[in-house]
Amino acid sequence: MNAHRLSRCDNLSHYCGQPTYINFALNHQSCTIDFILASNITETSCFEILDPDINFSDHLPICVTATCDILPNRKSKETTNNALLPCQYFLRWDKADTSSYYYYTGHHIQPILQTLDNYIKNCETLLPDTIDNIYNDIISVLTTGANNFVPARQKNFYKFWWDEELTALKEAAIESNRLWKASGKPRQGFIFNKRQRCRAQYRKAIREAEKQRTTSYTNTLHEALLTKDGPTFWKCWRSKFEGRPNCTQVDGCTKPEVIADNFMHYFSKIYTPNSDSRTMSLYKEYMLQRQFAADDIIFDTELVSKVIYDLKGEKPQI
Repeated sequence: MNAHRLSRCDNLSHYCGQPTYINFALNHQSCTIDFILASNITETSCFEILDPDINFSDHLPICVTATCDILPNRKSKETTNNALLPCQYFLRWDKADTSSYYYYTGHHIQPILQTLDNYIKNCETLLPDTIDNIYNDIISVLTTGANNFVPARQKNFYKFWWDEELTALKEAAIESNRLWKASGKPRQGFIFNKRQRCRAQYRKAIREAEKQRTTSYTNTLHEALLTKDGPTFWKCWRSKFEGRPNCTQVDGCTKPEVIADNFMHYFSKIYTPNSDSRTMSLYKEYMLQRQFAADDIIFDTELVSKVIYDLKGEKPQI
């Protein structure tokens, strides 16, 4: 510290001398184990020792705010293979507010449905642009509703083994710890014993639940095999045994911009029509058949509901 002219941040705050390591079982405490060093103590501020309600460690977390100059952003010339991939989020419908989502989408889709009814009553032909606009409006309503009422989380964000008992034990541990703090943090007595007992019960329940997750997977897989439920079986299998694919390069390229450009050029060449006249004739033939087909088919809410109900939800959910 002296050789590099470093200083402890807590020495210049009101936390100086307060312990950051506390072990009630051994009756030990220390302020020389956890600390933060700074080369310029004048550029640091707001040093504090945190005391969260749930902390199973004997060490208290410490926090300090520092002021520093940020250099202009410089784009790296080379992208390493160890670069972090963007996080992928999934809509967790099991944690969603489905009632609010139902009423929101129903309220905002009603005007779109009224527009379709007007086209049908007036016997107007739906042009492709009109169909695309209606489709985009429906997708916009569904997407906005999902953003408002359905949480998007990464894989394994939620603990599948968490239950109401663990929630109750956690709340009891937090409440007993707050009461202990309000009483001046005594080292003995009824309040101290209750705090230690609630923390021990909560910690033991977490450990037991974590040990049972393997058994839970095994039982779920076994039941899915007995009932021949393919989607449930593969959902459990993928979430347990399959990891995220790690693709570091495509065709020798590692930069995302170059890879995207290569995909664009490749597929644009594949789907280029050989003859413009033949393309136009096929388009006219398609529009003619589409016009005759649309006259014989009536789309109503009952038909759409039936089609959605018959869809198979075989996409694995995390």
